[in-house]
Amino acid sequence: MKYGTTTDDFALVALKNHDSAFLNPKARFYQKKVTLKEIKRSPVVASPLRLFDCSLSVNGGAACILTKDRADVCIKASSLYTDGKRPSDLCDRNLAGV
Repeated sequence: MKYGTTTDDFALVALKNHDSAFLNPKARFYQKKVTLKEIKRSPVVASPLRLFDCSLSVNGGAACILTKDRADVCIKASSLYTDGKRPSDLCDRNLAGV
């Protein structure tokens, strides 16, 4: 990849995120262990991204468009909805060690 990022780098980010979710009772992957081996062997969704590199459809999400050329992207719409609460208002303070 252009900046030297490897699929192993992506896998380590996914592992860190899943390790955090494993400990969070409010997370989709709470107490569901995912190994680095499973992450590396998961199906490719859109190269170089694999299944565990991608965000699930849950109460929130994010997207990153990776392209060589700006002309490859045409954003048709975007939206935002909030109930007025910050994510930190919804957190169990004990999870953050506060």
